[in-house]
Amino acid sequence: MNLRELNHILIPSYERRAALAQRRWVQVLRRPLTLLLSLSREGQILLLLTFVVAMTGMDVHFTPLYRVFCGLSALLIVGFFARRLARVEGLTLRVEHPRRVTAGGEITFTLVLKNEGRAPAVAMRVFGPFLPWDGAWTSPKPDIPLIPPGEEARVQLTARFLLRGRRQMGTFYAASVYPLGLFYGRMINSAPIQFTVIPPIYPVIGLPDPPSITEPPDQRGRLYSAGESFELLGVRPYRPGDRIRDLHARSSARLGEPMVREYRRAARKRAIVLLQADGASRARLDAAVTLAASLCQWGVRIDALIELLISGGANGGASGLTIGAHAAGIDVALDVLAGVKAREDAPKGQAAPPAADLERLLGPRLRAPGAVFLIFTRWGAPEAALWAQARQRAPVVYALSLDGAPPPEVQRLEPPLNGPLQIKGGRR
Repeated sequence: MNLRELNHILIPSYERRAALAQRRWVQVLRRPLTLLLSLSREGQILLLLTFVVAMTGMDVHFTPLYRVFCGLSALLIVGFFARRLARVEGLTLRVEHPRRVTAGGEITFTLVLKNEGRAPAVAMRVFGPFLPWDGAWTSPKPDIPLIPPGEEARVQLTARFLLRGRRQMGTFYAASVYPLGLFYGRMINSAPIQFTVIPPIYPVIGLPDPPSITEPPDQRGRLYSAGESFELLGVRPYRPGDRIRDLHARSSARLGEPMVREYRRAARKRAIVLLQADGASRARLDAAVTLAASLCQWGVRIDALIELLISGGANGGASGLTIGAHAAGIDVALDVLAGVKAREDAPKGQAAPPAADLERLLGPRLRAPGAVFLIFTRWGAPEAALWAQARQRAPVVYALSLDGAPPPEVQRLEPPLNGPLQIKGGRR
């Protein structure tokens, strides 16, 4: 835990703050605090200056300062009641943003304010919600001088987030500071914002393509999946259940009996990526997730079928996902990897999965694996046994460890990973 995270330790999450806002005692306290909550930046400075003048005027040597205090107080009072003039009817706010952003990269929120009323909206200001400890705004808050009736204005706010995961943020706000600029008028807000911070992806270098796996031909003539790639084996006599569209007219006419084309699935490159996410520290688990995401992207780039297996993820269980053509896309895999939690973020009392779960997750998939990538956040006897089992049943096995003292055949990587990934070994 760093100092920035420690600074936010007493600040509740967005879900908790939304629940507290519905409490009756919170709504009761909001009413007497209307003056402070509606102050603009200039109004807050003026209020602070008024307080300093009031404290200074208590000294008998500075009693004439009460005139300054009265003038400043009058400005605040006039501004508070004049803020009613800033109410604009028919003003709406919506936010456009990407669904995913890479950890450490900037995300741009486009705020669209549309004036559907009859009066112009003057001196509008927009601002975003309170960010978690790993988030920070990287652009100043924009101002909108004028929005004529029937028109819309677009402004942008950018932010950066350091940790991967699914984010549920608060709402964006917009309000007018007309006429004196000391108080906000009636605020309008957008809908809550949701997006996913995905792990970074780095190029994988020095890694040969995984072996191709050819599935046996379909002997029953069942329907093929749409979009799949097949090879023509030849023609054979018609059997009940074969598709009419597979009839071969020339062969049927030459032989005097119905003949159909016979296909098999084309050979495809295939690999298994097993991520051991057993509640390790955040640095090691982030490096392991980055490595898994980079391997999945590498598999999609070479048109391979990748099976992503996660043991001990966000819910402490095991899950699997197939990535590639006619299966889940890389975006789905990145969303899944973004939700894998570290020890600091996992629920208390969540234990690491036993080695039997790892074997149960990987074992049935070793019949036609192609290449196997084992990503361990630790190295011990269970990991060594799983590595030995995979080496016996798979033609190519790559074992990578982020911690411990593995044997020389297992590549050791040091977190964090922040550049091209060179994976060595693997050939038996």
